[in-house]
Amino acid sequence: MQSEIERRTIRRIMWRLIPFMGLCYMINWLDRTNIGFAALTMNKALGISATVYGAAAGIFFLGYVICEVPSNLALAKVGGRIWIARILITWGLLAAGMALVSGERSLYVARFLLGAAEGGFYPGVIYYFSQWVPSQYRARMYGWFGACGASALILSGPIAGYILQLDGVLGLAGWQWLFVVEGLPATILGLVCLRYLQDSPSQANWLAPDERKWLTDTLDRERNTLAAGEHISVWRAVLDWRILVLSGAYFFFGFGLYGVALWMPQIIREFGFTTVQIGYLTALPPICGTLWMIFWTWHSDYKNERQWHLVLTGLIGTSGLLLVAWQSSNIVLVMIGFCLTSIGAFTTFPIILTWPTAALSGVAAAAATAVINCIGTSNGYFGAQLIGVLKDLTGDFRIAMLLTACGLFIAPLLIFIFGSFLNIKIRDEHSVTAVVKPIDAR
Repeated sequence: MQSEIERRTIRRIMWRLIPFMGLCYMINWLDRTNIGFAALTMNKALGISATVYGAAAGIFFLGYVICEVPSNLALAKVGGRIWIARILITWGLLAAGMALVSGERSLYVARFLLGAAEGGFYPGVIYYFSQWVPSQYRARMYGWFGACGASALILSGPIAGYILQLDGVLGLAGWQWLFVVEGLPATILGLVCLRYLQDSPSQANWLAPDERKWLTDTLDRERNTLAAGEHISVWRAVLDWRILVLSGAYFFFGFGLYGVALWMPQIIREFGFTTVQIGYLTALPPICGTLWMIFWTWHSDYKNERQWHLVLTGLIGTSGLLLVAWQSSNIVLVMIGFCLTSIGAFTTFPIILTWPTAALSGVAAAAATAVINCIGTSNGYFGAQLIGVLKDLTGDFRIAMLLTACGLFIAPLLIFIFGSFLNIKIRDEHSVTAVVKPIDAR
């Protein structure tokens, strides 16, 4: 049962960190996925095919994956305040610089550099949060944070629809304005980070002294529990079979996430809607995904259960993509399918990432979190290109969505077979035990 100081401290941390970091994550998602809306006019202007667009959308994740683990290791060493600010500032400048692309080659380079700049933001924030809240609160905190990213997809459609109408203003095309307007806020937020964030609870003067003491004591007990065994190297941690299972599940869950985020605008355009109408329609699935994410991550914490929460949402997401493929000529059923896909895909990532910071500590936890996100995010590289190639070969999205659904189905299957280690033990306010059995270093 929660004590008064525990409730007060957790509430204050949530209100301090989630709104600001959530805003950063919203901008992150806008800059990562706005190419899907820019493509509505950019592809024709630059003479880009669906295959080239898919490769450009995907190469972002190649840069992201290459830089993700080194970025998280650097964050663990220099602290979240400086490193998260660095990520925001550089990606904001490069996101705005996307307006300068002039053809296939420059588009590839710009997307790769943007991915490299963003690499480490999401797992870095997840690791940063783990330094501020005890493990039994992390799924809901990650869920609220993830909901902010998902809500960006709610806003991105209507915003992009109107920005694209700036076509010709000051000599810039609408798709160029989209990159500039949505890119520069990240740089501004990066500068704010330097004053707003602190590296640890001991530096948080916005917490009362008794709140700081309760929090630091609780987190220290958790770290001491994990450190009681033999020292675990970074390499031993990231190569543990459970980390690899979670990485694989994260990868296949990505088929649902990026299938919606990068291709939904173009699929909806097949029905003849305008860019503004497409913007509003694309907001519906993220609304469903965001609401479900907030509830389901809370429910996972409340029940102290992870495995079946992941399996169920994975199956829901799979059914959504199958519906899109099966009823590709019916816009109502296609939108229902995308809503189910969003429910199934968006919720899984914050639940998966509760495990590394519960089973590991320090640099090993940062590295393992980054590896899971690194391997999982690489799906955007392969999945985006697969859909583009199949679209050009077949002339529609039906086969691409069917194969994407098959890929997504592998994720809940992996969790069903191997994921029993995800389930946590109930703890009370007077005792702190290992949430999961720590990785054995022997």
